[in-house]
Amino acid sequence: MSDQDWDDPQRQVVGSLRQRHPDWMIVYGRYTRMYWAFPKFTVFPGNYFGATDPSELDQRMLTAEQDLGGP
Repeated sequence: MSDQDWDDPQRQVVGSLRQRHPDWMIVYGRYTRMYWAFPKFTVFPGNYFGATDPSELDQRMLTAEQDLGGP
């Protein structure tokens, strides 16, 4: 499996997460093999989440938005 084969599915997941959470910067780390989310809203500055499972990351962002009054 080439790097391109590995990256395409992860890019699709990142795109989907970005659509669901437009107030977060979401990236995939090729080296860490983790998804990362950085909030763009000021209620939660300087903090971020990382997870190998995109659904776990999705849940963490939802919880942060609800608990901390994010978007």
